[in-house]
Amino acid sequence: MNVDYGLVQAFNNTRTDQAPKIIVVYDINCQYSKNLRKRVEAGRYLHFRPGLNLVAGIGMFHVHGHQDVCYGRYAPRFIPGAGQSDGEVLELPTLCKKWKNVCSSAIDARSDFELLSQSATPEQTELWTASVQTAERLREEGNVEAMDIYNVKGIKVIPQTEIQANLMQAEQEADSGVGVTTWLVAGMKIQEAQLSIPELTLTPTLIIYRAQLQLFPAVALDGVDLREIPYGDDVLGDDEDEAYLAAVPRGEVEKMEIFLPSTCPGVLPRQLKTAAKVELKLRIAQAENALEGVRQEIGHKSFLFRNNIALAINKQMKTRAYSAVKAADDEVRQFVRVYNQARNAILALGCSEDIAAWYQKLLPEQLVALKSIYEPNARGAGTYSLPWFWMLQVGSDSDSAEYMDELYRVNWMRARAKMLRWEEESILIPSEMKWTMFFFHNRANGWKTR
Repeated sequence: MNVDYGLVQAFNNTRTDQAPKIIVVYDINCQYSKNLRKRVEAGRYLHFRPGLNLVAGIGMFHVHGHQDVCYGRYAPRFIPGAGQSDGEVLELPTLCKKWKNVCSSAIDARSDFELLSQSATPEQTELWTASVQTAERLREEGNVEAMDIYNVKGIKVIPQTEIQANLMQAEQEADSGVGVTTWLVAGMKIQEAQLSIPELTLTPTLIIYRAQLQLFPAVALDGVDLREIPYGDDVLGDDEDEAYLAAVPRGEVEKMEIFLPSTCPGVLPRQLKTAAKVELKLRIAQAENALEGVRQEIGHKSFLFRNNIALAINKQMKTRAYSAVKAADDEVRQFVRVYNQARNAILALGCSEDIAAWYQKLLPEQLVALKSIYEPNARGAGTYSLPWFWMLQVGSDSDSAEYMDELYRVNWMRARAKMLRWEEESILIPSEMKWTMFFFHNRANGWKTR
């Protein structure tokens, strides 16, 4: 109520009646703004003026800590008229620094947007522009969900955690094998950690060993040579050579085999056959999530090539652009390693022929940036076909073409919003300079009359 009172009084004691729109930025606006008008209208002493157009936002410092949907709905960079956010109070730059930043960033943002627009058809850009304008109108009418167009939608892989939760619930309902899913997930997490952590302590390994003794006391492991899940082949970037690929140091703990149904050699003991079925479901979910990560990072890298490297007119800019590409390459490598682990386990668990045929080996030439994005007019682009993992099998009717269209659409819309906010900032900064001068003159005149 105190916040409501302060907000209403701020509107009543300033010249907001002359503003066609007011942007209210608050750390928790996704909750606070939901029933703001209802609370004010229901009160006896607080009132908004008729026709007040309020748009709720969350500062860029805080919006990244919210749910993913809050980014498109409340981030100031998607609110017309907001310009560029200055950050927290202690981060505010001087007006001169802000103007220098505007002069360079506004040009880069427009070039970025124009490059993306060249890859889209006029029909696409017209449709996307109309969609953004409709979403912005609906938001001002109170429908913030309309701004979800700034997020990739319609193509979602079922999270591995959801599969895990369903299996654990099935164990509880059947009152059989309780704890098997948790044990398998712990082992899979250790294997993933072995891919990326140079020094892994023995503690997690001891935990899963004790769980195995409790769940399967009749299974003897003394002298059993467990199958080793492969560490995972390294993936070269688009401009890398094997001679320059740094080796990942690994200690003895990272090489320890983890006891799971997929690592048991030969015929599985009777006690582990049910656990093997559970692990197969978890491994399929692990593989699908890893492939989704590969697709997203390759798409990300492709747009980095399209957006940044085309702008690299000097060495310094090129270094910054390539550093972002290198970061995407690192993410691709890790997802590929996890996929290789999952695929090896799926095959070891005796999956069906259809499943084995679907989860193919990832080849280095399949993991490069997509020329259809960063070089659409290249020779031979018309005969190029996407690798198998772009042909989605994630419980959706969407195919790879729709998936790529989603990537285009979201990146184009975000680039457009970025360009418009910088153009607004180029108008706001000179005005802010004038307001500052007027304020100082006003204060000076006040002091002279004392």
